[in-house]
Amino acid sequence: MVVRSHLVGVGAGARLGLRLVRLGLPAEAAAAFAGMDPAIARGALVSQSTDLQDLIGRPSTPAAEALAA
Repeated sequence: MVVRSHLVGVGAGARLGLRLVRLGLPAEAAAAFAGMDPAIARGALVSQSTDLQDLIGRPSTPAAEALAA
């Protein structure tokens, strides 16, 4: 089965990958996205940089706030 060859293991990442495949993502893409999830949970995307604010000339909008709008 193609899905299992790319989504090895039974952890949360593998379960996320399988859900993404069931939603229609190719197995390779699902494995890539699921593989990023643990790193994101550990804070890999956290940044103290003000580059975006400096570029746009105002404070950035937190993702949760933007999605709630």
